[in-house]
Amino acid sequence: MGVLSKARRRTKQLTRAARSEYIAYCRRRPVDNRVVLYESFAGNGALCNPEALFRAALGASDLGHLHHVWSLDDPERHPEFVAEFEGHPRVRFVTRGGRDYWMALSTAGTVVNNATFPIDFAKRPGQVYVNTWHGTPLKRMGFDMPNGAVESANTIRNFLAADILLSQSATMTDQMYRDAYRLGGIHSGRVLEVGYPRVDRQRPSDQQRADALRRLAADIPGIGERALVMYAPTWRGDSFQNPRDDADKLVTDVAELQERLGDEFLVVLKTHQVVHRLAAGDPRFAGRLVSNDLPTNLLLALTDVLVTDYSSIFFDYLATGGPIAFYTPAVDDYESGRGLYRPPSELPGPVVSDVAALAEQIGGLVAGDDEWAARREQWRAQYTPDDDGGASSRVLDVVFRGLDLPGRIRRLDQQRDKRRILIHLGGMRSNGITTSALNLLSAIDYDAYDVTTIHERPKSAQQWLNHARLDPRARRLVRYGGMNGSKLSHAVRRLDTHRERVHLHTVRPGQRTLWDDEWERCFGDARFDVVVDFSGYSPFWALLALHSPGALRAIWLHNDLAAEAHRPVGRRRPMRRSLDAIGRLYREFDRAVSVSAQLNEINRRSFEGPDDDGRFVAARNLMDPTIIERAHREDSLDPGTEAWVQRLRGDGENFWFVSVGRFSAEKNQERMLRAFARVQRERPATRLLLVGYGPMQERLEKLIAELGLEDRAFVFGPVPDPSPIMLHAGGFVLSSDWEGQPMVLLEAAALGLPIVTVAFGSAQNALHDGAMRIVESTDEALAEGMVALADGDVPAASLDIPSYNAEAVAEFYAAISP
Repeated sequence: MGVLSKARRRTKQLTRAARSEYIAYCRRRPVDNRVVLYESFAGNGALCNPEALFRAALGASDLGHLHHVWSLDDPERHPEFVAEFEGHPRVRFVTRGGRDYWMALSTAGTVVNNATFPIDFAKRPGQVYVNTWHGTPLKRMGFDMPNGAVESANTIRNFLAADILLSQSATMTDQMYRDAYRLGGIHSGRVLEVGYPRVDRQRPSDQQRADALRRLAADIPGIGERALVMYAPTWRGDSFQNPRDDADKLVTDVAELQERLGDEFLVVLKTHQVVHRLAAGDPRFAGRLVSNDLPTNLLLALTDVLVTDYSSIFFDYLATGGPIAFYTPAVDDYESGRGLYRPPSELPGPVVSDVAALAEQIGGLVAGDDEWAARREQWRAQYTPDDDGGASSRVLDVVFRGLDLPGRIRRLDQQRDKRRILIHLGGMRSNGITTSALNLLSAIDYDAYDVTTIHERPKSAQQWLNHARLDPRARRLVRYGGMNGSKLSHAVRRLDTHRERVHLHTVRPGQRTLWDDEWERCFGDARFDVVVDFSGYSPFWALLALHSPGALRAIWLHNDLAAEAHRPVGRRRPMRRSLDAIGRLYREFDRAVSVSAQLNEINRRSFEGPDDDGRFVAARNLMDPTIIERAHREDSLDPGTEAWVQRLRGDGENFWFVSVGRFSAEKNQERMLRAFARVQRERPATRLLLVGYGPMQERLEKLIAELGLEDRAFVFGPVPDPSPIMLHAGGFVLSSDWEGQPMVLLEAAALGLPIVTVAFGSAQNALHDGAMRIVESTDEALAEGMVALADGDVPAASLDIPSYNAEAVAEFYAAISP
C-alpha cells in the first residue's frame, strides 16, 4: 500500500467526545522513540523549519533508525511532496485531526511544530517536543498584542510544553520568548540559539535551484531571465481566527507594480499562511501566486528583490544580502493597532506607502543605487547571526545526538530568586471574589514573586471587563478546551463528585491519570512553588490544583462554606454537592485560607475539628487603593450610574440608604426591604437603593410592589463601578445571612459612610471595632439600626487603605509560606 493510500485511512474528523475517548486510548500505547512527527502551520504543507529538519534528518547517515511522519491537512492537496516520498520505507503521512494523526501525535518520541498543536494535545512523559516557531517577529506578539492573553492562549500552552524552542538570535529569545510570551522564569525547557534550519535552504545546490525554478514556472509562466520581485505581505488584523481578506488590494497592487516595473521584472505574490487558501481559490491570482508547497526559503534564494510590510520573512532574506523594500500603505493603523517592535524609520530598506514610489525604489535598488547595504548588515548581525547554512545540523546535534552546544543554549526559568505562584481566579464575574482577586494582584510584590493567573476564556461583557482590569505584571493564562479521557473515566469522575467521593482522585489510577494529563495539557512542563485556588467554589479547579507537581497548594474560603453548601434556592440546595465535595478536599491542601479570623474559626470547626494541624489560616481581602479616586471621578460614568449620582446628589429632602451586592438568597435583601417598610412609617423622608444583579432581582422588584414602596425603594444594576453611587448616599446597609469578609463593607468604610449590618457569622471582625453598628438578624432590629442611621446616630466609618492593605498582603504572604 502506497504512502498516499495509507494517509487516506481513517481520516474522518472526530467529534469532541470521540476525540477525547480516542486520545485516551492512544495515550495508553507506548511512546516510540524512533518516530518523529512533523507539522507546519496546522498541516498546511511540508514547510518552514520542520521541512528543513525533516530533510536533514532523513539524509543523515547516523539517523537511519528514525521514522518520519508528516501531518498534513489533506495529503491530496500536496501531491508533489507526497509523490516525492511515495514508497519510502521511513516516511508516511497522516491527515491532521484523523485517528492516524492522534495515534502518531500521542506515540511519537519526538514531535516538531512551527506553530501549535491542537488544544487537545498534551505532551506525554517520554516525548520530546521541539517548537521551531516560524520567524523573528517585527509585529508585536503574545502579551504585547491587544488582547494577547486570549489570542495567544494555545501558543503559550504549546511553548510551556516544549522541551526545545528554536531561536534565530539572542534578540529573538529575549524579545519574543522571554518577554512577549512571558516565558521568563517559567519555561523549563531549552532555547537553542542556533539559527533557523529553513534558512539553510537559501543555499541550494544547482539541482535544487533548477528544481525550484521548474516548480515556480509551473504556476507562474515566463520567469525566464527577468529579475524576480517577490511581494510577501503579512496577514492583516489582530486575530488568526478571523484574518481579513485583502484580495482586491493585493490583486490591484501586484498588477500595478508589474506594469510600472515593466518586462525586465517578474512580480510574484507569496501570501501569509492564514490567507493562502483564500487567495488560491481566487482566479484573479492565477499566474502570480506562489504555490504553498514551494518552500519559501528556496524561493528567497531565487529572489532579486524582496517586498514586504511587517512579515518576518525579511529577517531570513537578510542572509542573502539582497535588497529589501517595505511597502506599508497603512503603517499608522498597524502601529496603533497591532504594533511593531522597531519603528519604520529604522527598517533596513526604503519604506514607501504607494506603488509608484515602490516601483521607483526597486528600480534604484536593482540598478546598484543601494544605500541600505550597511543597515542590512547591522540587522543581520543582530537578528540572524547564525544563519550560515549549518542550523539544521546543530539542531539535530542537540535533539537526536544528545550533544551540548556551549554558548548556544539558553534557559528561561533560572529566576530562582522569585517564588512562582499560580492563582486560579474563578469565573471573573463581577462579584466580591473577583474584586478581591484584582486587588490582590495589584498589591503583590512582583520583585519577589513571579505571578501567573489562570481562568476560563471570558464570555460575558462583565468577564471581559474584569479580564481587562487584571494587573499586567501578572502572566495571564487562559484555559481552552476540555479534558481528554475515556467515557468511563469521566463517568467515574462525575459520579465521585455526585457521591462526594472526590478524595478518590488519587486512589483510582484512572482518575489520577485523568487529572495529571489535564494538568500537563494546561501547563506543560511549567512548575510553580505555590498553586492557589482563589475561587474556592469549583471541584474541578480544586482537583486540578491538587495535581500540581511539587507545589504548596492553598485554597481560599470566601464564606461560611458549610452554611452556603446548604443554602436553599427555592426547594433546592444547588451548591450542596459541589461545596460538600470541596470540603472533603480541604485536608489535601496545605492551606485552607479564610478571609477573616472569625470566619477561619467557623470553617475550621465545620471541616477540620478542634485538633487541626494548622492548615486552616486567615488572610483578609485587600482593598482597591483607587476607590476614593474612582468614586469622585464623574467624567466617564455610564449613563445609568450618572443618572443615579445626579439624583442622590440633588435630593436634599430624603436620606438615602444604599446596599450593594448580588441579588441572591444569602444576601437577604428581602429582609432589608421589610425593615425599610418599617422605617418608612417612622421616617418617611428616606429612600433605599439596591445596587447589584442576580437571580433574585425579579423577586425583589415584586416585593417592593407588594410593600407599596415603588417610589421609595429601587433596584439598579448591574453596574461596572458602584463607588460613585455609594459616595453620594447617606449610609450603607447590609442584610446578609452569611458572608466571608464582604468587600462592600471595606469600600463603604473607605468612602466614609456610616454602616449598619446584621450579625452574620464573621461580622464582628469584618472591620475594626466600632467601625459599624451590628444588629440582630431580624426585621425589627435592622429597622431600628436603619432609623439610627437616618437620624445621624451611627458615626461614619473609616479605613486607612495603605495601612490595611499592608497588613492584608502580609497575611497573604504568610498563608502561602512553606
